Amino acid sequence: MGDPSSMLSSGPAEMGRPSQTSSEDSVLDFKVPGERQDSAPSQSSGHGSIPSPGHSVDSGASDTDLHIEAVIPTLVERIAKMEVVNPEVLRVTPVFRALEHFAVALRVGSAGNLYHKSHQSQRISTFWSHSWHAGHWKKIFAVITLYNGTAAVLLSLLTGACMMLLYGLGTLPGFDRGWWHDGHQWSCWSTFSGFVVASLVMIFWRPRTRVFLDRICISQSDAGLKMEAILSLAGLLKNSDRMLILWDPTWTER
Repeated sequence: MGDPSSMLSSGPAEMGRPSQTSSEDSVLDFKVPGERQDSAPSQSSGHGSIPSPGHSVDSGASDTDLHIEAVIPTLVERIAKMEVVNPEVLRVTPVFRALEHFAVALRVGSAGNLYHKSHQSQRISTFWSHSWHAGHWKKIFAVITLYNGTAAVLLSLLTGACMMLLYGLGTLPGFDRGWWHDGHQWSCWSTFSGFVVASLVMIFWRPRTRVFLDRICISQSDAGLKMEAILSLAGLLKNSDRMLILWDPTWTER
């Protein structure tokens, strides 16, 4: 993992191709050549446009194509090595940060820069992969159930057991349902308290599992860091302990 300025290593130039540059500008500063000029005579002037000697209308496009072809082998080599080109892009965020403000990081069309919610790390606990074309509420409910569900079930069971014990000791009163004639009373404490606790834990539990979420962990304002993160996706997967796929039909069609 090297310095950001050495993201693209220089290599021998092939005949007729420009030499590869060691700066990330070789990738970031591609400029699409202007549209080719129509070689037909101009209708407004009535005279044809004669290109200057030694100049070709296709020179801009040809130079760009050659430049892209020269850089592609270096990019392929970087990706194939599954390396992180800059340690700064290996970032994580706690799950509860991704779920803040009604999971704004998972909702399409939400504005704001969320990069500050992530921090640099050596490992990624879980790499989140999802489709932005999927319904965001399905993804949000899936994440909440996965990361908060276990705590909600355990705490609700514990609360229900405590309520049952207190009712058995006579601390909590029972209720006469009207159709039991043998003097037995009904207790709703375990059911009611368990439901309330489970609901509150599902909403307010703050799981701290360190995950990688593109919206938060990839800079949306710094073009250099964004390009380095994209080139490092294979390396980020290599440094992840597990991968969570929030699957839907559009996930395989991207």
